[in-house]
Amino acid sequence: MKIEWHVLTVLLSTCLHAQASGQCLDGPCDEPHGGLGCVVDECCEAVCDVDANCCSIGWDEFCATIADEICAGLACPGAQPCDQFSTVPGCDDRDCCRLTCDHDWYCCSTQWDAFCIDLASDICDVPPCELSIPTGVIVEAEPCDERLNDGCNILSGETRAILLGDVILGTTTTSSPRDTDWFSIEIFETSTVRVFIESEFPAQLVLQSGVCAGPLEFHSVHEALPCAGARQIDLELAPGTWHLIVAPGFERIGLRAYLPCELDELEKGEEPEPTYFGVRYLLSVLPEDITCSGEPDLDGDGMIDGADLTLLLVEWGGAASEADLDCDGVVGGGDLALLLSSWSR
Repeated sequence: MKIEWHVLTVLLSTCLHAQASGQCLDGPCDEPHGGLGCVVDECCEAVCDVDANCCSIGWDEFCATIADEICAGLACPGAQPCDQFSTVPGCDDRDCCRLTCDHDWYCCSTQWDAFCIDLASDICDVPPCELSIPTGVIVEAEPCDERLNDGCNILSGETRAILLGDVILGTTTTSSPRDTDWFSIEIFETSTVRVFIESEFPAQLVLQSGVCAGPLEFHSVHEALPCAGARQIDLELAPGTWHLIVAPGFERIGLRAYLPCELDELEKGEEPEPTYFGVRYLLSVLPEDITCSGEPDLDGDGMIDGADLTLLLVEWGGAASEADLDCDGVVGGGDLALLLSSWSR
């Protein structure tokens, strides 16, 4: 009889748990109100995992007490739109809210401020994109489940050398430990170099100088948005060893999730991590005084027309040439946009 009662209890508990996710309705999570569940889905589901009665009978004082104990940082969906400031954490699009808060906990624990709005705008509802890869690139050749060029973030301190004129095709992920790609360049006299970075994910580019044994000095941080064209960064560098470090993130914050490594092994029953972005990037370093006319009249006939378009397409994906109108060292989408914007002028 005890065994039969235990089985019945388990079946009943399973049934109530299945109901829980469907019974997160209206009502505050931090106050008893007698309704089923509460308005913040994440908090409601967490509480009903502890006590299914909160979603099947009523949200009483005990449910509110549980919420107070376990719901810190569970604020999705919130009450206000994701593009509006609020002193209350979270926003009303649950998926966008959670994606944003997974990168910046402040947005779900304190308030939905201007940075949360900007972050949500940059990463929510952005369709995955693919870079157009030019010919002649240098492949980083680091498997996503290894850490071969993570510089001072690994014991070996290994970095990859990059020379003026190189175009690197690299990949990076947020799998543990978070991948950071270190590229080292030696500068022998004070000069300005022009760095271009283009990526399939929000990319963070950090500039440091020195050696791992010290001193290692931070100088600046920059960002490039997914497939938004090559970001140009001009850097004035003194003689010495400099490091360009590429990782997922923005100027203010690094990304910690949603760029999984396809080679990571899942635990039994573990679901694959959601994927929102691609993992590839292009990084190039050029001298500032590169010769680039930026003139779209490629055949010199005084007109910007089909003949110029043909010449540009012939050079597509190649290294610097007259068709490299935006001076980024590669003939690509940016050059096409410049040519079309000057059509038949």
